[in-house]
Amino acid sequence: MNFVKKAFSGIKWKLTITYMLATLLMLFMVEVLIAISGNRYAFTSINFVYSSAQSLSESNYALGLALEDPLDTDYLNSWIEFNKETFLRVTDRNDRNDRKDSPPPLEDDTFIDLTPKTIAFSASKSTLTIVNSEGIIVATNNPLVFPVGQSINLYLSDNEIAMLNSVAEAMIPAPQFSILEQDMTTLILPIRQDTEYCGAIFAQYYAPTFLEQLEAAISGFLPELPVFLLISSVIGSLFGFIIASSFTKRLDHMKETTLQWGLGDFSKKAEVHGNDEISTLAVSLNHMADQFQELLEKEQVLATMEERNRLARDLHDSVKQQIFAISMNLGAVKSLLKTDLKKAILQVEISSKLAQQALDELTTLINTLRPVQLGDQSLPVALRDYLKVWEKQSGVSVVFRVEGGEKTIAQEAEQSLFRVIQEALSNISRHSRASAASIFLTFGTDHLMLQISDNGIGFNKVSVKQGLGLHSMEERVKELNGTIKVNTSTSGTTITIIIPQKKMEQKNDDK
Repeated sequence: MNFVKKAFSGIKWKLTITYMLATLLMLFMVEVLIAISGNRYAFTSINFVYSSAQSLSESNYALGLALEDPLDTDYLNSWIEFNKETFLRVTDRNDRNDRKDSPPPLEDDTFIDLTPKTIAFSASKSTLTIVNSEGIIVATNNPLVFPVGQSINLYLSDNEIAMLNSVAEAMIPAPQFSILEQDMTTLILPIRQDTEYCGAIFAQYYAPTFLEQLEAAISGFLPELPVFLLISSVIGSLFGFIIASSFTKRLDHMKETTLQWGLGDFSKKAEVHGNDEISTLAVSLNHMADQFQELLEKEQVLATMEERNRLARDLHDSVKQQIFAISMNLGAVKSLLKTDLKKAILQVEISSKLAQQALDELTTLINTLRPVQLGDQSLPVALRDYLKVWEKQSGVSVVFRVEGGEKTIAQEAEQSLFRVIQEALSNISRHSRASAASIFLTFGTDHLMLQISDNGIGFNKVSVKQGLGLHSMEERVKELNGTIKVNTSTSGTTITIIIPQKKMEQKNDDK
C-alpha cells in the first residue's frame, strides 16, 4: 500500500490524473452543451409538434370511450397524470401491463407510455387538458389555470378559440397548432368516435428552463456514460502521461545537474527548452551556478593568498630569525677561532641548537601544509597516530580522550577537524611554551564537541589573531555550521568547538 501511495505521489501521476479528470469534465460539458443546444432547436422545430400530435392521437379511441356518458373521470385523470411530464410514445398492451403507473385499459386499443427523451419541455408550466364536445373542461393537470367544469373558452385567447372551433368542425382528425415567440407551443387534437366529435386534447408546451434542459440532457446521456468514461479516461490519461513525462524528464535532468553541482562539478548545465516556467528556472539555476563557481574560485584564491601570507609570517617570526642568529654566531666563530677556541666551540653548539629549532619549525610547517591522508582510519585513530609523532617532535605531552558513543563522520568533516587540530597543535608547540596539552573529542546525541587545551602562557586574541591562524580555524568550523570559542589567559588556552550532528553524518558517497 505504501509503495502504491509513494508511486502515485509523484508529479508525473498527479499531472496524468489531473489531465484525465480535466478531459472528463471538458468532454462532459461539451456533450451537455450540445444536448442542450439540440434540445432548444428541436423544441422550436415543427417536428416536435408533429411528434407530440402523433403520440397523443394514438389514444384517441380510448379517450373517446372515456368521454361517453357516463363520463369516466378516473381514466381521464389517470391519463392526464400519466402523460403530463414527458414525451410520449406508442406501445402495445403487453408493455402497458408491465407498468404499475399506467392507466387501466378500456378496449383492445393502444395506450400512451412515458419514456424520458433528450428533448424536454417545462413540466412545471406546461398544461395538458381534456374538454368534451361542448368545450367543458373534464380533466387537467393544472386546475388553477383551467378549472374542471368550466368552459375552456373563458381561459383562451381569440386565436386559441378559433383553433378549437376549427378542430371541432373538421371532418378529419387533423391537429391545430401554433408557435408563439418560440417559447410556447399550443397543440389541439380532436377526440373522435368514428366521425363523431367527442372532445379535444388541449396542450400547451412551454420551453424548458436551463435547469430542466440540463436535467434532460444528463438523463439522455446516462446510457452512454460507461463508454464515455472509458474513452475520455483513455484519451485524458494518454495525453496527461505524455505531457507529464516531458515535465518530469526535464525536472529529473535538473535534479541530476544540481547533484553534480553539489559534488563540485559546475561544468554541467540545466537544459533549457523554450520559454516556459521550467526553462526560466533552469536559466536562473545556471546563472546561480556560474556565480557560485566564480565565488568559489575567488575564495580559493583568497584562501591560497591567506595561507601564503600566514606561512610567510611564520617563516619570518621563527625560522628566519633563527637562521639570522645562526649566521651571526657563525660569523663570531670565524673570529673566535683565532683568539678563543672555547668560545668558538660554544658558539658552534648554540648555532647547532638554533639549527635544530629551525628544522623543527620547518617540520611543523610542512606537516601543516601536507594534505590530510586519513585513509580508512577514523578521526580518533588518525589523531592517535599523529599525536605520537607530534609529541616527540614538540616535547609537549598530550592527553587524548574520546567520550560518548563514537560515530562515523563524513570524510570532509574529518579532514576539516583534523586541520583545525593541526593548527592548534602548531600554535601550542611554537608559541605557548606549554609543557602539557589535552584533546577531548565528545560525541553527543545531536552534536560533536572538540576541546583543545594547554598550560602555556596564553596570548592576546586581538593582536595575534592573524598570526596564529585563528581565522583559518574559524572558517573551517563555519563551513561545518559549527561554533568556536577561545578562552586564553596567562595560565593556558582552551579552544572549544561544537559541530551539529547533521553535518557530521556519513554521506553515501563516502561509505
